[in-house]
Amino acid sequence: MQESKTLHYILGISLLMVAMFAVASLVMINSQAVDVGTSTSITNAAPTVTSVFVSAAQYGQVDTYSAGTINDLVGGGTRTIHINGVVADNNLQGDIEHVELVFYRSSATAGCTPSNNDCYAVATCDLSTAGVTTLQKKYDCPIDLQYYADSTSAGGEFEAQNWVARVKVFDVGGLNATDSGMTKEVQTLMALTIPSTIAYGGLGLGVSTTAANNQPMSIAQQGNDVTDVEVSMASASMGCTLGTIPRANQQWSLTDIDYNAVGTNALTGSATRAAIQVPYRHGANPSQTLYWNISIPANGVGGSCTGTSVISALAGA
Repeated sequence: MQESKTLHYILGISLLMVAMFAVASLVMINSQAVDVGTSTSITNAAPTVTSVFVSAAQYGQVDTYSAGTINDLVGGGTRTIHINGVVADNNLQGDIEHVELVFYRSSATAGCTPSNNDCYAVATCDLSTAGVTTLQKKYDCPIDLQYYADSTSAGGEFEAQNWVARVKVFDVGGLNATDSGMTKEVQTLMALTIPSTIAYGGLGLGVSTTAANNQPMSIAQQGNDVTDVEVSMASASMGCTLGTIPRANQQWSLTDIDYNAVGTNALTGSATRAAIQVPYRHGANPSQTLYWNISIPANGVGGSCTGTSVISALAGA
């Protein structure tokens, strides 16, 4: 009987302890409910250059010069071209910080010093989010290409080379990517500035011009090719108010000399190469001079005299 009471007592105590442990466990579980912060970091992905075009329009996405040659240089002026395309970043477009460009003749290398002959640089190209995905931006790098930019096409100074567009994109974290895969040729442009008049002024009968009063004609480079001229006069003479002056009475020379001096050339009806050879422009714009002399007949003419000489550009020899 005593043992039965003892057993009941132990069992009761055990059940009480189990109940108390369960309550304590519930209290402990409830007392540990807290807000847990969650964090991670995203590895910065490098941006990429998706496309490169040379276009005549800002943000143009079509290659204006798909035939391979920039063929519309402006004699004596500039042609604005746009090197543009799309860049991307898997960290979203907001991570794209800036795009820069170097457009250079291949032997000048991408680290070239900016020069209108062989190296054009845009430190910060324009960016746009219009018409692209949230991972992309369009870029536009305008260049004013000079008429004397080195030619790499047939007959040019550097026809064995080409022009390279190096596009470099940077993200906010400093990662970058470069694309130098697009190349173009720059046309060979033959162009000169040729004065439109030769004005000898008033001269008396039987008078010939000299080195002191002949007419210099400065012919300047307006392209990117060595260029010569040829001269002629279709009419056999200059017409005057009274009479005529034979075209052979006009002479041209490469030096500042008198009429009929050694080195003068009588004007003819056939185009004659002058061999002035206006050179490539590297620095100040080059020019060459033709000197014009005339001899007025001793009689048979009077009043005002006019004629038309033809001076045409042609490729240098």
